[in-house]
Amino acid sequence: MTAAFREINSESPVQARTVQQMIDDTADEVWRLEVLVVVVGSAAMALAVIGVYGVVAFSVSRRTREIGVRIALGARRADVYASVFGSSLPSVGAGVVGGVLLSTVTASILARMTHPGQFGIDPSDPTAYIVMSMLLVGIIVLAISVSAHRAARIAPLEALREE
Repeated sequence: MTAAFREINSESPVQARTVQQMIDDTADEVWRLEVLVVVVGSAAMALAVIGVYGVVAFSVSRRTREIGVRIALGARRADVYASVFGSSLPSVGAGVVGGVLLSTVTASILARMTHPGQFGIDPSDPTAYIVMSMLLVGIIVLAISVSAHRAARIAPLEALREE
């Protein structure tokens, strides 16, 4: 078949492909895009967790003296945990709510530019937002727990000597 086309116009870049080859090529492109989305999403999640951990760890290091005084005056570890979580969780909640709102707006803009139902994916799927938000909050709570654990182990005398 390709030979017949080339007899008519030898400079024509005609390629004969079966429907199955075209489907396979499309599936390969979709798979590559899915892998790209997973990699970029994972990198974004890692950056968010590292950022939250860094901010909380910095906050705890700035409050070392205060936490040391509290422990010296009889604060329990649970009190220190509550203090660290109490100062961190409102920011986390605001960040998650803002992220969900921003991703909803972005998904609606992208849905207008593409064909969202083409692959059976709904960009406004509430399950995806809920699962990812819960995953992010769970990982962030774990990151805050590490800083809270460090804060609860501060030796009062060393904290008071620290400048």
